[in-house]
Amino acid sequence: MPPLRSTPLRRGHALVTFLVTALVLVTALAVLLRHRPELFGAAPAAPSFALPTPAPEPAGPLARYLPRPVTDALPLRTEEEVAITIFRAAAPSVCLVSNLLRSPRDGETPTATEHTQGTGSGIVWDSHGHIVTNYHVVEGANAATVTLADGTVSEAWLVGYDERYDLAVMRIDRPPSDLTVPRFGRSGDLLVGQRVFSIGFPYALGHTLASGLVSGLERTIRTPKRVVLEGVVQTDADLHPGSSGGPLLDASGRVIGVAVAVHGEARHGGGLAFALPIDRVQAVVPEIMRNGFEWFPRLGFVLASDSQSSELLRALRAVGGASAAEWLRAIPEHGVLLAIVQANSPAERAGLRGMLQGVRADGQQEYTVRDIVVALDGSPVTTRDQLDEALHGAVPGQSFTLRVAGASGERAVTLVAE
Repeated sequence: MPPLRSTPLRRGHALVTFLVTALVLVTALAVLLRHRPELFGAAPAAPSFALPTPAPEPAGPLARYLPRPVTDALPLRTEEEVAITIFRAAAPSVCLVSNLLRSPRDGETPTATEHTQGTGSGIVWDSHGHIVTNYHVVEGANAATVTLADGTVSEAWLVGYDERYDLAVMRIDRPPSDLTVPRFGRSGDLLVGQRVFSIGFPYALGHTLASGLVSGLERTIRTPKRVVLEGVVQTDADLHPGSSGGPLLDASGRVIGVAVAVHGEARHGGGLAFALPIDRVQAVVPEIMRNGFEWFPRLGFVLASDSQSSELLRALRAVGGASAAEWLRAIPEHGVLLAIVQANSPAERAGLRGMLQGVRADGQQEYTVRDIVVALDGSPVTTRDQLDEALHGAVPGQSFTLRVAGASGERAVTLVAE
């Protein structure tokens, strides 16, 4: 009987030996795979994020007077590399917008006073110099400047705005080579939890990066101006006053929103901010550009839209009397208003004058009409499109004859493009 018991014991011992050997081999294989993955054709393991060994202290009696030793940095993590890449690519397309109040505005006095009423952020919309920001950033201004990423400061002309969506479009006269246009995405497919980034100028500081998540969608908020905005994107990215008008970017670095507001209870702590979805911005901005002012850089003036011209002419005819006659000897039945005339431009040298812009006691902008274009090269002008077709693409040296209604009655003005 005893010999019968010895057989299963020997077999059991062999099985244990086999299992121990296999375990040792598997452990060794795992160690090699972790530390030498290239031996198996695999990618190297992710770098360890254990803190590096501190650099050795300098020796000697004067060691305390030497700079502290520098320890090597850890490799950048993937999320850090993403943030750095997004900032470097998008920051040049984000600009500082300054809301100014200048006095006087008619250019007849050689000295002028100017102070900054506020600042915000803006996005370079295209290579033609259009800048998109929030309407509340430029509201109440009679002048504005845009500071690009390279520090260049440019005078900005208001193209138009839509208070319903708190959006405004300006334009600066810069060559396309000076302008960096960002990449645009879609907001309709955003999901709560997506990583987002914001670049702006909080408190007029330099380019500032903030990051967070999409915290909510289709929010409805009321701005400090009591404008109700629907369908906005909520984010916990830490935004502050001055960030308004800057881009909200996704993890691909695409603009998917325009920062518009911070919740009233989070103004000093951040973490509860809102952005206009880019899909809506894409629909509203072209409408503002079509219905707003039109800038002709080679001639140096800005035209009001047809609706603005008609509205102001109707207002003048309704007022009549001395108030209207102070600026216009005769109010024409049709024409396009000169909104702005650039200093030292062909238009200014020809004696053309833009509207006077001011701020009423209630804080709203007001305009005083001075010159109205009623004919071009002998043909009546009834819409801005007529002027646009003839003047668009003017080349240096090309001349135009405008018939203009103003304080001295109608007069002929010859403009030579620069």
